[in-house]
Amino acid sequence: MEITIGQIFDVRKKVLFPKRTGDALYMLCKEREEGIKHDFDICLKAFNSQLINFKKNEEKLSKWQKEKCKICAGNLGRYLEYLAIELDKKIIEEHCRLIAGASGPIMPFMPDIVLLLINSYQGAIETDLHWIGDLVLNDYIDISIGDFDYSKLEKYFPGRIEKIESLCRELAYIGYVSLRADSIKEAITCHNTKQQKASNLLLITIIEGLVRSLGLYLAGKQSLIQDTTDKRKYASLDGFLHKIPWKKDLSITDIKLGLLTGNYSAYDYPKENNVKTNLAERLSFLTRRFKDTRNAILHGEDTGYANVLNSFMNFSALYEVLLTIKEYDQLYPSQKR
Repeated sequence: MEITIGQIFDVRKKVLFPKRTGDALYMLCKEREEGIKHDFDICLKAFNSQLINFKKNEEKLSKWQKEKCKICAGNLGRYLEYLAIELDKKIIEEHCRLIAGASGPIMPFMPDIVLLLINSYQGAIETDLHWIGDLVLNDYIDISIGDFDYSKLEKYFPGRIEKIESLCRELAYIGYVSLRADSIKEAITCHNTKQQKASNLLLITIIEGLVRSLGLYLAGKQSLIQDTTDKRKYASLDGFLHKIPWKKDLSITDIKLGLLTGNYSAYDYPKENNVKTNLAERLSFLTRRFKDTRNAILHGEDTGYANVLNSFMNFSALYEVLLTIKEYDQLYPSQKR
C-alpha cells in the first residue's frame, strides 16, 4: 500500500478513539492510537533533523556520511509511512483484538526505539557508535540525541580488555593472531599507564593487520581469484573490504547486521532472523567514522587523539575484529586448531 506525503502529514489530525473511558478493548485501541502518534512525532523530528543537518553541513560531510544521511532519511521515511498506515481504526481494532487475550502484560504499541536511535543524525553521522553492541540503553540514547559525556565510557574498558585478552588466548593457535599478541599486550599496557597516544597508534595498526591477514586466509577458503596482497590495488582498508567480492557465507542475525552496517530498518516488532553476510558487511564500521579518525591520526592531521572516545572506539573495533576471526574460523577451521 502506498501513501501520499499529504496523508503522512495529516496523521496528527486523526482522532480515532476520542473517549477517555470505555471497555478494555476500546482503551487498548486508544492507547495504541496515542502510542503511534507519539512515535510518529519523534520520528518526524528525527527525519527533519537529518534533512536540516545534511543541508547545513553538506560541504564538510565525507562521502560515507552523505550516503548515510540518505539511508537514514529513507529508513525514517519508511517508518513514518508504516506508522501512518497503522493509524487506521480498523487496523488498530484488529491488532488489539489479537493481543487482548494474551497472557502477561499487554503492550498495545511497541515503538521501534532502535530504529529511531540508530537513524538519528547525532547517532548515525556525528558519533557512529551503534555497531558497539554492549552499550547500555541510557548511554545509547544520550549518544543518539547528542547529550553524552564521553568520560562515562571509562566504565567499559575493564570488561572490553578482559574480552580481548580472552579472545587472544582462545585464538592463539591462529598464526597471524599469535604474531600480534605482544603488540596487543603493549597497547593494553600503554592504555593502563595513561599513554593513550601510543596505545591508539598501536591499536589502529594491529586492527588493519589482522583484517588483511583474515582476508588473505578467507581468499583461499572462498577460492577467490583476487590477489588480496596487491598493495597498489587495495592500498586502503576501505578498498580491501569493498573491492574484493567476498562470499556471503557468515551467519548473523539481521538486527546485529543492521547495527554493524548502520542500516537498521526493521519496524514495530523486529525479529532476530539469521541472514548471510560477508567480510565487508561484518566489518563495515571500519570504513565509516573509524576510518576518518584513523586516517586523520596516521596522516598527522589529528594530534589530539589521546582521549577516551578514540580509545573506546579502537578497543571495541579490535574486539569485533577478533570476534570476526573466531566466527570465520568456526566456518573455515584452521588446520592447526
